[in-house]
Amino acid sequence: MKRKNKPLKFVLILVLGLCAFIIYAFFVEPNRLELTYLGNADHPTSYPLESELRIAFFADLHIYKYRGFHDRLLQQIEGYHPDLIMFGGDALAKFTDVKDLELFFQKLKEIAPVYTNFGNWEEYAPVHMRQRFENLDITLIEKETKVLNIKGLEIAVTGLESHYFLPQTETVQDKQAHDLSVMLIHSPIGIEDKMQIIENYDLVLAGHIHGGQYYIKYLTKKILELRNGRDISYFAGAYEYKDTMIFVTRGVGQWFPGRFNCLPELVIIDLSLPINSERGF
Repeated sequence: MKRKNKPLKFVLILVLGLCAFIIYAFFVEPNRLELTYLGNADHPTSYPLESELRIAFFADLHIYKYRGFHDRLLQQIEGYHPDLIMFGGDALAKFTDVKDLELFFQKLKEIAPVYTNFGNWEEYAPVHMRQRFENLDITLIEKETKVLNIKGLEIAVTGLESHYFLPQTETVQDKQAHDLSVMLIHSPIGIEDKMQIIENYDLVLAGHIHGGQYYIKYLTKKILELRNGRDISYFAGAYEYKDTMIFVTRGVGQWFPGRFNCLPELVIIDLSLPINSERGF
């Protein structure tokens, strides 16, 4: 009798394990939020606001309905007192509630000035999204470079969806011409082919890949490369190329249901950039 029960026990364990995985991947992990801090302090709460510039960066919101997760995201951003917020594109989802989207960005811009580019999802409604950001007083930087003045620093920001649009985009030619030069590019796929442009920037911020959403070491990256038909050098996290820092965030939303071993991510970046001194992270 014991031998006959072994297959049943195995199936039961398998079913329970599958249920646990589904609950975690679909309902637990997508509602968690991890902070990634890039700076000189031991923790961002000790950040000296008077002498450094703080950027809050996130991407891939893919908002469908406004929910508790979005409140927690906004509270975390506000709690770290950024000087500016950069959103890396893909605000939309398949059935976005427009009122909820506007509510989120209305609350976001009350924290600090917000700068964004278009993600690939915004291409479904570019005119409406351009008008929506304008009405919300959120600065859209799309296929152009704008020079901002924040805390006495001259910051050149280039915004675009992907490397395909670089020939149409006015880019920074000399990083020494500004206190800080930032490229806000939604997709990092293919930027390795344009490093002669990338190296003109101090900081490159990207998203789009979502860290794969379901992350298994080596396997996830290989699957993404097969899907895109090319190598992907910049996948998730921080990289350095010469004097340029490249950061690819895992994003905060989902392009298909669930996340596993790939938490939604808010990035806080502290830059030591007093005028007339060397740049530094």
